[in-house]
Amino acid sequence: MIRHTIILVVLLLTPSFGFGGWKQVGNFNRVVSCGFFSNEKTGLIGFGTPLDDRKQITIKRTTDGGATWLACTVPAGTGRVSSLFMKDSLIGYASIMNGPYSILKTNDGGKSWQNLINGDNESSTCVYATSKAVIRTLWFAAGGASMNNATFSQVFTGTNEDRSNGIAFLDDLNGVVTMGPDATVFGGGSQPRTYFTANGGVTWNRGGNMRESWGVYADRSTKTYVALAEDGQANPGDVLYRSVDNGRSWGQSNPSLLNNYKFTGHIAGVASTIYVQTEIGTNRGMYRSDDLGNTWRAVGGPSNTRDTRFCALGCRGEIVYAFDNNGAVWKTTDGGDGSIIPPPYIGKIESKGIGEKILIPIIYDSLPVAIPLQEIAGTISLNDDLLQPDSIFLTMTQCEGLATFDTIFQISKGIWSFDIKLKKTTTISGSSVKPLFFVFAHTYLSDSVSTPVTIQTVNFVNNGNSSLLGTCSVAVSNSDLGEFVLKTECGDSVLIKALRGENVSSLFTVRPNPAHDVVTISSQMPSSAEVVADLVSSSGQTVAHQLLHTSLGYSEHQLSIEGIPAG
Repeated sequence: MIRHTIILVVLLLTPSFGFGGWKQVGNFNRVVSCGFFSNEKTGLIGFGTPLDDRKQITIKRTTDGGATWLACTVPAGTGRVSSLFMKDSLIGYASIMNGPYSILKTNDGGKSWQNLINGDNESSTCVYATSKAVIRTLWFAAGGASMNNATFSQVFTGTNEDRSNGIAFLDDLNGVVTMGPDATVFGGGSQPRTYFTANGGVTWNRGGNMRESWGVYADRSTKTYVALAEDGQANPGDVLYRSVDNGRSWGQSNPSLLNNYKFTGHIAGVASTIYVQTEIGTNRGMYRSDDLGNTWRAVGGPSNTRDTRFCALGCRGEIVYAFDNNGAVWKTTDGGDGSIIPPPYIGKIESKGIGEKILIPIIYDSLPVAIPLQEIAGTISLNDDLLQPDSIFLTMTQCEGLATFDTIFQISKGIWSFDIKLKKTTTISGSSVKPLFFVFAHTYLSDSVSTPVTIQTVNFVNNGNSSLLGTCSVAVSNSDLGEFVLKTECGDSVLIKALRGENVSSLFTVRPNPAHDVVTISSQMPSSAEVVADLVSSSGQTVAHQLLHTSLGYSEHQLSIEGIPAG
């Protein structure tokens, strides 16, 4: 199947709308130790403390952004869940401290988990998976273990200073592991170190030295690793480390954090937007940097005593799930302080046939409070051989009755510009019931039968204020990817094959065969068409080449082969 991508490209104009905040989306009265979210709606959280009594229900999942949480099935006696990682929508891993299991695996999106390693009583602190290996870091190295049908990589040397904590990868091959705690605290003599891999975790090499860091973050766009390390006495961290050579060396940088506040060891983000969490003694919530740690701002949210693995995701890292000391889960969708406006997304597009009209819904439902707008403008990129925009459609949308002017027009092949001017300053609050607006389009016969539709940016205008929302593509769930599938009827697939230049000889018959002077070519076509017919002899030689004008249904054509040698 040939697929083309439809990209909605728009600019986001972001005045200081002043909305923001955190919402509690779960309270379990039990330590939440880690989380992993595939998107805003779908995620997992793990439970447990280093001295946990192994209460059951150690992993829970949500598919509605934390409104409800479902218990996952885990092996009896499972200890503290120290990290969670989903390789795709179905396959994932959980690292477990305080055994008897150290790695669990799921094959059904987290609903159920099974022990992955036989005869293992080690304490795993983090887990990650590439196409080459399943990688775990260890706190205590109790001995060898066998992996069930998987390449396995573990990073440790079995001594205090080499207890390993965090894993991050720039791509499927290049990654690092951070170690700790500082050996000097335990009477040892070596400096905590890092390890790096260039083959997806199959083998590891020693990297630069760095103080203990529970987590490490990889910015794939700049190929930079960032970690927030503890101080020399294993106290909560306040020193930022960076590596730009895949972990071979690390350098300290001034984190510009206020008043020497102390932070837990975890760090997470999206692109250049990263978050750290203050420990409970500082109790200042979360801090965010929009420039990979050069400058920081307080954005509220929970503090924590422990190095819990909070999550950042979204278009620019505007969505964060973080945990407090009392077992509550907190969520923000705007960067914590309202300064990052969440993006819209494409809703479900109905399948239509050739020559029919469709509506492409632009959904905006993530706003906690209303924002004022005077204009919505931008561009949409699509395969206009398959879909061609006609107009903006505002009936039954948030903008219905509010527009004084709207238009959409082509500015280049596949690129269309739209503009919606509102009668007056209007507040848009976000709604999952009504789209923000529709793009009205027609379908056409082309060599493509389906195309995913994704939004990159959108432009909200208020009093001329504007700022660019970085290019990204984010779906609220898999069903929101906005794929358009052409509804084909009998005969359509043949025409599509013909447009692709594929052989459609099965629609034609030749008689008599063999022939002497004249052959009759008959066809049964789903529509009228011009067809190039080649007659080929039994020896493989093309003996005739003719353009045929076929009509809908049955038609016949006479073709003279007089004078052509036998064969």
